[in-house]
Amino acid sequence: MTDALAIGMFIFALFYQTLAFHPIYAGSRRQISSSVTGSATADPSLNIITFTEDDETLIDAATFMVDSFWLGSDHQVIGDVKSISINSRSKLIQEQAYDLSSKYAERMGKRLLDSRFLIGKNADSGIILGVVGVETTLYDKGRKNILSEHRAYKDSMVEQVTKELLSPGYIAICCLSNLAVRQELRGRGIALQLCTEAERVAAEWKYNSIFLKVEVTNTAARSLYEMKLNYLLESTIESASAMRVQADTGALIEVDADTLILKKKL
Repeated sequence: MTDALAIGMFIFALFYQTLAFHPIYAGSRRQISSSVTGSATADPSLNIITFTEDDETLIDAATFMVDSFWLGSDHQVIGDVKSISINSRSKLIQEQAYDLSSKYAERMGKRLLDSRFLIGKNADSGIILGVVGVETTLYDKGRKNILSEHRAYKDSMVEQVTKELLSPGYIAICCLSNLAVRQELRGRGIALQLCTEAERVAAEWKYNSIFLKVEVTNTAARSLYEMKLNYLLESTIESASAMRVQADTGALIEVDADTLILKKKL
C-alpha cells in the first residue's frame, strides 16, 4: 500500500464516519459461563477470529472490553471499581460498542480503511479470552506521535482537514491497539498470541513495521511489548491524553499520562 493511497482512504473514512449513523446497541448482556476449559498452568488454546458487526458479536466484544479492560484494572478506574452501578456499566458497554463499530465495522460492503479487530476464543468452550485491534492511522513525523483521535477533526472544514492530513509531515502507519485479556488468565500467553497475529495482519497489509502507544506506568504491558515482543522506543509523549473511567458516574474522562510510542520492524 502506498502512503498516498492510505492517507486518501483515511480522509475518506474520517468524513464518512463523522456523517454516518452508528447504531448504539442497548441490548442486555448475554450470560456466559465464567469457567474456562483447560488446566491452570497450560497456555489456553486460542481460536482467533475477526470481528464482524452482528448484534451478538458486537455486544459480546464490547462487554468483554468493559469488564477486562476498563473495569479489569485499577489503572483504568478513578475511584472504587465496585461502586460502578449496573446502569453505568451498561452505558459503558454501549459506548464501547459504538467505538468498535466506528473503528472496525465494514461500511458499504467493504472496509474504508484497513482495520481489523481480532477476538481470541477458547478453542473448546468458545468463551472470549482476549482481543486486540490493528488499524491504519497517521503518524506525525514532526511531533513523533500517532494521530489516533480522528474525532478531533470532526467539526473542521474539509479544506482544513485535507491541508493538515496531506502534509508531508504525516505518513500512514499500522498501529496495534485495544489489547485486553481476561483477568484470571493474564500471564499465560494469550496476549502474546494475539499480538503475534496482529503483526501477521500488518505484514499482510504490506507494512514493514507496526506501532503502538503504552503509558509509562503500565509496567505489565510494557514488559510484554518490550521484553517479549521486542518493540523499541520511538518517542516519549509527556502529558498525553488518556482515558479513565470515573467510578462514581461510570463516565469516560480524559487525563494526562506520560506515554511511549513503540515500534517494531516486521
